[in-house]
Amino acid sequence: MPEFFYNNSSVEQLSLELHFSPMIPICYVPWTSLKKLSLSSCKLSDECTTTILSCCPILESVTLDSCDQLNVLDLSKSQHLTTLEIDRSLGPTQIVPPYIRYLSLTNFKLPCTLVDVSSLTAAILETSLCLFKNLKSEDILVVLLKMLEKLRDVE
Repeated sequence: MPEFFYNNSSVEQLSLELHFSPMIPICYVPWTSLKKLSLSSCKLSDECTTTILSCCPILESVTLDSCDQLNVLDLSKSQHLTTLEIDRSLGPTQIVPPYIRYLSLTNFKLPCTLVDVSSLTAAILETSLCLFKNLKSEDILVVLLKMLEKLRDVE
């Protein structure tokens, strides 16, 4: 991706489909006006995600569709981020969403651990057993029950 793309500080809403190309931002991404980010079909590392999130101080909504390579999605420093939607992704395996009010995980791969969901008011968890060919049904049930336990106070 060209470097000038990462240097646009006035963009407020951004949707990208990268056809499974790695997203590698420069050290600092000055997307200081960005409120809504949607990434589709991209290779998104933990480091890349941390870089992007740290440079988007007013980010309110993130959508990840078919994004691979992400292991830990730590949103603890994104105080304005209230909406997270993840669809058809091979990761993350851990999500730390302390400020998220709305969480949607659809067609996600297990295991996926939720850490600090204290602000959640609404959540959607939707998955398919077809995604778990390597797991026994008992293991799937244990992981899903742990996730549901974290969400017990959510609508």
